[in-house]
Amino acid sequence: MAGSMSEILSFIRDNRQFTVMSHTSPDGDTLGSALGLVHMLRAMGKEAEAVCSDPVPGIYSFLPGADEVKTGGEGIGYPAVIAVDCADKCRFGKVAKFFDRAEITANVDHHGTNDMYASANWMEETAACGELIYRLIKELKVELTKDMAACLFTALMTDTGCFAYSNVTEQTMKIGGALIAAGADNSEINMKVFRTSPYAKSMLQADALSRTKLYCDGKIAVTTVTLEDMARHGALSEHCDGIVEQLRDIDTVEIAIFIREDVTKLKGSFRSKRYADVSRIASVLGGGGHKRAAGYTCVCPMEEAVETAVRLGEEELQRCLKA
Repeated sequence: MAGSMSEILSFIRDNRQFTVMSHTSPDGDTLGSALGLVHMLRAMGKEAEAVCSDPVPGIYSFLPGADEVKTGGEGIGYPAVIAVDCADKCRFGKVAKFFDRAEITANVDHHGTNDMYASANWMEETAACGELIYRLIKELKVELTKDMAACLFTALMTDTGCFAYSNVTEQTMKIGGALIAAGADNSEINMKVFRTSPYAKSMLQADALSRTKLYCDGKIAVTTVTLEDMARHGALSEHCDGIVEQLRDIDTVEIAIFIREDVTKLKGSFRSKRYADVSRIASVLGGGGHKRAAGYTCVCPMEEAVETAVRLGEEELQRCLKA
């Protein structure tokens, strides 16, 4: 653990107006945690807004408060800013200005690569961010509402892969049960997040998976998506979500690598299955994340990006074999 819950509790108690920030290309973890926190702050009689550099993906539009998230650099920018699920300040994107000009800042996160960049910090790598927000709610003795529960259950479900990943503990399951008891609809949230896919997304992912290449005796799987691919299928950036996990699920694969083209850069995602530490690979490339899930951005030709990622993946596998 780095920093402490007590730092964040004091931060919340001592301030009245908050801007809560999610990371770029938002997922269910950052959005659910941030919106759950906003609902908690408002229940305490404080002013709070949620901001994010990028729009809320369609699959998360059902989250209570999702329609209020201010994107693209919009927002009031309150004196106190809390970044949620952001491993570093590079993840702020267009809303970085709110953090930079804030009077006081906080950082609630679970990435081991977090460098404690705020005035108050709480990083706990073994817990999902949704767990951390839940613990704040309980410690502050705020009534857990149905809206908070829906947001935090979505955060837990997405970060744990429907409670299937190695970051799930007995405590995680207890919190999940408490959120269901408070009104979170497990089956409906699961359906909306994991069992509903636009046609364009299905076609884009089928195209990407058909181009998968295996390296290192099948232990590394790689595929890519270009802007041309997305345009051909009428797909959005958010429709790339899930591709890297499908690569990881190939039976022989330990390290999955997915690289997609953005307007001005490439975005890479890594996943590992059992033993490889992909955060080490991402760190070499200027990114970060968890041992089993990490990412980075770069500016170079796609072919070069793939060659570099595969080489670093092979080096990580060799390191693991020697350990």
